[in-house]
Amino acid sequence: MPDLTIKCNICSGSTSCETSLSVSERGKLYDVNRRAGYHSLETGSGYEGLVPLCSIMNMPCLSLPFYHKMVDTILVVVEAEAHEEMQLEGQKVQDFISKENREQVNDDTVVDTAVSFDKTWANGASSRLTIMDRLSISGGKFTKMSSAKKDKRRVKKADRQATEKEKMYRQAIKQRKVMREEASLEAEGVTYEAEGF
Repeated sequence: MPDLTIKCNICSGSTSCETSLSVSERGKLYDVNRRAGYHSLETGSGYEGLVPLCSIMNMPCLSLPFYHKMVDTILVVVEAEAHEEMQLEGQKVQDFISKENREQVNDDTVVDTAVSFDKTWANGASSRLTIMDRLSISGGKFTKMSSAKKDKRRVKKADRQATEKEKMYRQAIKQRKVMREEASLEAEGVTYEAEGF
């Protein structure tokens, strides 16, 4: 794979980046096009967001018909990955319920459960790497570092939210206790415990 090396004139440091590869047999489809298309889907900006990005990057933009073909290809891969993830998560739920109820749950058993779904699925940003591999646009060092950072931020945020919820729960319990004591004080008047002073 050809590399592009960027060298700083001030510190003489250099960084090497992989350039775009062909992802088709005939060599007319480059991974930069798929990456750009996938970016437009990931960010939700669509073709309207892709045009300014390409102009800022000083590269020609994909034609609208070609963009739609690429989006169709990408969505097939994303849907397959989502289906696979959901099957695995569904199996985990069945196994958990079987274990909890000590009875076998089979495919005919109806299981009522709450499901939360977003585009990161259970594996977080690392699911993006799987999709990119299936689209023949494997992630490089920076993509993997970015995914790891995003997953770490997501876990920290979830931990922080869980801690905040627990703190709010404890505060609510304390407030209820104070309110009960104040209501009791209002109803009964000031009372003293025996030998309290």
